[in-house]
Amino acid sequence: MASIDTPLVSVIMAVYNGEEFLREAVLSVLNQTLTEFEFIIVNDGSADASSQILNSFDDERIVLVERGNRGLPSSLNEAISIAKGEYIARMDADDVSLPNRLQLQYEYMRNHPEVGLVGGQALIIDAMGGEIGEARKPVGFELIKRYIEYACPVLHPTYFVRRGVYESIARYRQIPIEDYDFLFRIVEYGVIIENMPNFLIEYRYVSSGLTLFNPQRTTVLTRAIKKMHELRVCGLGLKEKELMLFVNSYDAKASWWFKKVYVLRSMAKNALFGYKKRGGRIWVWSMIFLIFLISLLHYQVFIESFSTYKASKLV
Repeated sequence: MASIDTPLVSVIMAVYNGEEFLREAVLSVLNQTLTEFEFIIVNDGSADASSQILNSFDDERIVLVERGNRGLPSSLNEAISIAKGEYIARMDADDVSLPNRLQLQYEYMRNHPEVGLVGGQALIIDAMGGEIGEARKPVGFELIKRYIEYACPVLHPTYFVRRGVYESIARYRQIPIEDYDFLFRIVEYGVIIENMPNFLIEYRYVSSGLTLFNPQRTTVLTRAIKKMHELRVCGLGLKEKELMLFVNSYDAKASWWFKKVYVLRSMAKNALFGYKKRGGRIWVWSMIFLIFLISLLHYQVFIESFSTYKASKLV
């Protein structure tokens, strides 16, 4: 039996103005079937009621760090630096961990010592908690290595990582889309990453995230992260540093035309989720074709849609 001083798992979560869904997120961790964990929460300078909500919990497993705003990568690295568990699990402040999530991932890692990181599948929910779709990622390292060339192969809030991977190989760099960059770097080091076929979390689809708040910026930065990986593989470290400067300084607003096309495509994708749930095959293929036509209206939307399509064929 592990004690609070030697937990099996360290769950880490950063919070920035996350009051709306924070209590539900915290409770979903505290109510896990695996109970031998510590829950490290970094309140990253929130100006809302996040601090009051976090301080209302009376559970010895919670380790609360409160300080000024430094951003997500810095907050996660700080939590990792004080983690005591053999494994480190990620959690986001607006998602919900399903009750047996930690138990499933802990048992998987115990039975697969060659794996350095394992994620899983997610149910997509809206702001009200209603299920609106599924987020599926590839199972099997060979598929993951192919998938990563098109899109991020593991959902960040499902990460379950051996602490040694963070400590001896890589932590998060101070750049946007830090999770995709992290996966590229550990794969380059030879770390095996996997996904379980099980649904592990409810992943909340809200407009405050980077992807929905400025989708054009996310598209540009995602392509830059891929290019940085290619430069490292080719031994062009200096050029990668130049590109990293671009990534950290890029803050362009989405153009009005990109927004129009992106919103239209998002509406078509939401309709596609609905038809997939209802099982209407003709309508599913009709919506896929419509998404393709809409994407042609802007080259960046098309590139993203094409990458998403190629990745989806590997799931």
